[in-house]
Amino acid sequence: MKTIAVDKLTLAFQDFLQRKPCTANHVCKLLAIVFDLHLSCIFSQTKDGNTIDFSRIGFYSKNKVKLPDQIPLVELPNQCQEFLNSSVQTAAIHSSEDRESIKKLSDRIRFPGIKQFGLLKFYWSSDENHHILIAGVVTECRPSDVEPFFTTHNLESIQGLVHVLTCYVDRIDSEFRECLKNIRRDQVKGSRTALMKAARRILQDKFKGSLGAEDGQSPSVKDYVWSTYLDMKTALDILPGQEIWDKRDTSFENKKPDDYLTSLAELRRKRWEQNKDVEFISDYSQTIHKIYDQKERSKPGTLGIKRFLDLPQDPLLPEQLVKQCQQFVSENWLDIELIRTQFFCLHHTAGCIHPAWGRSSVKKLQNILFEKISGKNLIARSQELVEDFLSLWQKENEPLIITSDWLAAWFGSRVLKSRLLKKKTQNDIYSPNELAQLCKHFGCYFLYIFHWLRNAGNATAFKFSDVEGSYENVIESTLYLISEYAHVDLELRRSAKLYDALMDMWASEAVLYTVHQTYREHLHHAVDVCLMGFLLIESGLLKEISKSSPRNIIDLRNWVLAALLHDVGYGLNLNRLIIDHLRFLEHSPLLKHYLKNLKNTLDSQEDDLCRKIQILMPGHQIKKIDHGLISAMFTCHLHLNKASPNSVDKAWLDDIQPALRAIIRHELLEDPIDPKKEPLSFLLFLCDHLQEWDRPRVDKRFRYFLSAHLLRTPGSSPSTTTLIRHLKTNLYWNRKDKKWNLPDDDLRFELIFKDAYKESFEPAIIWCCQSFDLQKIKQEQLPRNLCLTFVHPLPEELKTIGKEGELTELDFLQDFVREEGVKIEEGVEIEKEMAAAFSVWLNSIRKKSYGLSHEYKSAKKEEWFTFTLKSGHKSEETSVIPFFPSGLYQKFLSWKKERLQIIKQRRDKSKT
Repeated sequence: MKTIAVDKLTLAFQDFLQRKPCTANHVCKLLAIVFDLHLSCIFSQTKDGNTIDFSRIGFYSKNKVKLPDQIPLVELPNQCQEFLNSSVQTAAIHSSEDRESIKKLSDRIRFPGIKQFGLLKFYWSSDENHHILIAGVVTECRPSDVEPFFTTHNLESIQGLVHVLTCYVDRIDSEFRECLKNIRRDQVKGSRTALMKAARRILQDKFKGSLGAEDGQSPSVKDYVWSTYLDMKTALDILPGQEIWDKRDTSFENKKPDDYLTSLAELRRKRWEQNKDVEFISDYSQTIHKIYDQKERSKPGTLGIKRFLDLPQDPLLPEQLVKQCQQFVSENWLDIELIRTQFFCLHHTAGCIHPAWGRSSVKKLQNILFEKISGKNLIARSQELVEDFLSLWQKENEPLIITSDWLAAWFGSRVLKSRLLKKKTQNDIYSPNELAQLCKHFGCYFLYIFHWLRNAGNATAFKFSDVEGSYENVIESTLYLISEYAHVDLELRRSAKLYDALMDMWASEAVLYTVHQTYREHLHHAVDVCLMGFLLIESGLLKEISKSSPRNIIDLRNWVLAALLHDVGYGLNLNRLIIDHLRFLEHSPLLKHYLKNLKNTLDSQEDDLCRKIQILMPGHQIKKIDHGLISAMFTCHLHLNKASPNSVDKAWLDDIQPALRAIIRHELLEDPIDPKKEPLSFLLFLCDHLQEWDRPRVDKRFRYFLSAHLLRTPGSSPSTTTLIRHLKTNLYWNRKDKKWNLPDDDLRFELIFKDAYKESFEPAIIWCCQSFDLQKIKQEQLPRNLCLTFVHPLPEELKTIGKEGELTELDFLQDFVREEGVKIEEGVEIEKEMAAAFSVWLNSIRKKSYGLSHEYKSAKKEEWFTFTLKSGHKSEETSVIPFFPSGLYQKFLSWKKERLQIIKQRRDKSKT
């Protein structure tokens, strides 16, 4: 090794110290200059399970070779592996006996000219990982009389300088590493402000060198950081957060690169800032093509940003599914951001269009939908990506997992193929202003779908901030799109104001939460029931609805009405419960008498309404007023007869008979439902019982909160509860036909529940209710076997009283029925109400007859209750549950609470 010149070392150090900050690349360059090295590179050891890799964090080479980003330990020569596993800190591979190792290492680091290597192990204080310095020269191996390059003395000199340099670099680099860690999406816990601040800090001049070095190792990191900063800044402008952030220092934004993700984020920001400038659309086409062409030329990758896309684990979804979704998102991040940008521009431009605009102006708006970029327009590109993502939710040989957002995305993929999205249909049907409204709602709907998608199926990971109004606007756009789909594709009369009816239903939803404590959400429920039915119809469950016949449109139109409006009358059905909220007034005798008369008046009016409805609908047996009957009456008058507004249009009434029958029958269960004769009634009944997820309940604290919130806005609202995580089914994805198909065997559904103790519900009572309802289906006419399974994790209250699985929910119910179900009169046991209701049902479960079964899965710590409906099986003349006792829930709850206390006391006593 040559003698180090003092002036050369001085100049090198001056250059090193002037760099702010200094990085691992600068360390490598200074070592190469000082010691005349042809190659100097630093790798950091990483461990994933039993696999050890070395990731490059800095390098310098005189001939500008490109070193690999990562080298697995097993691919290094044996001499290197032995050195890394030993306690020594330096080693040399430079003798003639080392030729094989030299060649292997040279080839592995892609620098075949190197003939001698020096190795050095060290740590940086900010990083617990082992680091290795590989130094190399092209000097040939010499005979024994010539000193080799990497002697012990020279390696000690390199080691000394490395320790000096890395201590200096560490101060800034460790700070940068901490900033880089804070840009992880799982690190900021869903805070848009925290994510924007983390990105902004990284972009400061202080870390310019570190960011450049990081981007050299992981291309696209800088692009991702810039796009994240701009994206969060726009999001906080659209929907400001509670925390105020400093907006003054933005001079560094002038230095933003023209990279792909950054350019897309900048385009979205310009669209938002020019919110009142509709001329933006004139420049849109040229800009979006330019950005896409830039992507095709530079071919940016996503490997460098993959680690920042990790999101908090959604507790409602299986961990394996979340990992698959994250992998998909990281691999398709560039396309996702392109599509999201196009929908962003579509929505916000459409929202600026004035009703006076002409068709030629709105035509420019349509170009966002139909103009092709690299052979695909926005519709085709979106459909392909959404369908690929949806198919991930069914692992091979596993059931399909269904949530509300999954159904919304699936319906979106159907809309993309519908007449609603045909250019000719739009121009023939809509006025310019109506077309702008369609584009506005369509853009909002798909912005939410891609928000859900880009967050790996966890829509609540970050607040949806691409539109003003956030999720409220999404609900409105959902109701609008379903209504327009019914009008355009299913030919529902425009005089039937479906959208207005759904908006009114939404407006009354909050009121119903305050009327009844156990009230559950019904608007999202109706939408999910509708989409679930569409999915099952498309899969071929109902052969009676032929897809090739004109009758199909009529059936689907009836399905939309039945599904969306089957609970619209729930509010009127709860009207008498308002009186219960006024009971505190009864201390006054006059008011008590008034409330009693009010109740009697309601009873009298209900009887009168029954008689009138029976005359209007002679084909139905009307015995009492319930929400199904009220909903059917509302649907009758959804379309008004212009000639006689107070009467029902006969043609309309004849057309919607299947919908009316389904709405009435979903609540009136005196007569069995024949799936063959009444396919829509059967489908509504099935989907209504399946859709139990995303139906929050509130307690009386919510009423207190609502009242207080109007006066003083608190920090957070009281939490609501839902019983079910998600639904599973064994439909499978047909890649050829791009649709979900029925399985070859039984059609299975699994309702995956949460912990019963934490969510305050009784699984056994749910099984009773479901069995009582489902027995009304005529099994001999079923299109195929249906298997419904209710999956409950063993609740916390049962885990604490003994061995897991020793006592189950079914055991408690059976004991309750036995103890409460008989009475002794004159020494003779007489069957009481509970035993009369549930004895046959409980015996059938234990014997696994009548399609009923119960099993405790010890490996999963779950109880599985299954009700199987067998196609062709003749329904029993005697019901397994002949009637449903009044007050069952409260009676069982009180009994179970007392029983648990007794068991705990005995357990505690036996321990002492």
